[in-house]
Amino acid sequence: MKVIDNPVLLDKFIHQFRIDEAFMDYRRVAFELVSFDKGEMLCTEGEQMKDFLVILMGSVQIYSFARQKEAFDVITLNVPELIGAEAYVHDQKAVYSAVARSEVLCLMFSMHDNRHTLDRDIHFYRYLCRGLADRLVRTTFMKENKKAQGEDSSMRLLSYLKLATGEDRVIRQNLGGISRALGLSYGQ
Repeated sequence: MKVIDNPVLLDKFIHQFRIDEAFMDYRRVAFELVSFDKGEMLCTEGEQMKDFLVILMGSVQIYSFARQKEAFDVITLNVPELIGAEAYVHDQKAVYSAVARSEVLCLMFSMHDNRHTLDRDIHFYRYLCRGLADRLVRTTFMKENKKAQGEDSSMRLLSYLKLATGEDRVIRQNLGGISRALGLSYGQ
């Protein structure tokens, strides 16, 4: 992650993507402009999340291994989309992993440092609810997401292999670990 120190550009994006309308007074929230390289993790499932990220440019893939004991794409996010709502509402641990599928530009703001302001901001809570509801509809009812979740073992394995391989296309896990993660027998 790289921090981009450009207040003029930051202000431009806040207004362009109407982030200012998501808060009663957006000036009370300390925003930063940050970028992620393709393949860089924005958050990792089960790890502490300290910041919200609003995707401004690029594409982010959201996926989970632990929750369903299988690897699958939950959804691919595009602009503008908030990452961190689930962690903010719960115990600030990421409930999914997110990886940059292209170069990604985000607005970042701290969950902890801004909690006092955010907890009292009804506009922000509407923004959170709208984003979570939209994501729920896309992940639950869209046909391509049901397919990506893998109704059969071959689809789960294919999704897992796509996510588990690095740039060098090498799988660094043993087959027993992969079969357990997917809920499959070793023979399958």
